[in-house]
Amino acid sequence: MRKKSIIIEPITQARSCVIWLHGLGARRDFSKLVPEFDLPINHSIRFIFPFAEINSLTINKSESIHSWYDIKSVCNTTMVREIDITSALYSCAYIHSIIDQQIKLGILPHNIILIGFSQGALIAGLSSLTTKHALAASMIISGYLPEWSLFARNIQIPHKHTNYICMHGMQDTIIPIKLGTIAKDMLIQHGYNVTWHTYETGHELCFDAIQKIRSILAEKLIDISTLQINSH
Repeated sequence: MRKKSIIIEPITQARSCVIWLHGLGARRDFSKLVPEFDLPINHSIRFIFPFAEINSLTINKSESIHSWYDIKSVCNTTMVREIDITSALYSCAYIHSIIDQQIKLGILPHNIILIGFSQGALIAGLSSLTTKHALAASMIISGYLPEWSLFARNIQIPHKHTNYICMHGMQDTIIPIKLGTIAKDMLIQHGYNVTWHTYETGHELCFDAIQKIRSILAEKLIDISTLQINSH
């Protein structure tokens, strides 16, 4: 069973869309961050916060939680996850359906950004890599990617102009920065457009990261010439 997505509509007609994926357990409500972006009053961005289905993880059979994919094991020394790629691609298909729906509503693919945190970061990255649409950007925050060989055949069209923005806390003990670095290097190796940002923080979104997201939204989705800036 999947909870209904949280959707925040702009006061004007939506011309762009941010699809933001939560981490394991959906413990943080990222929709509450939208006011912190202090976007212009008449911006045209629709924010969608979908939920993963509630599943039991192989590594934690005693608890059923919101999870985008199954984690079979975690190495105690490297923290590398062995994931079930089938369940990950199943979640990607769900995200693809949201993208398709937004396009049917008139939003162009290059005006769509995927954002994911932790487990959601893997799905954001993997969904961008395997969609047939060239999106504006995919933000992989405190996340990692599976081995390329697990999903290479699912890449329909390599969208080399989509900006993969990888962000990671240098003190992250849940998903060590080394795993984020491996994902970043793998994308670069395969010819993708990658931007890398690190922060002096742990497994969380710090103030500087939030401000970076705000600037990316302004750069890629907001037509400054048609907007009124918020006054305080």
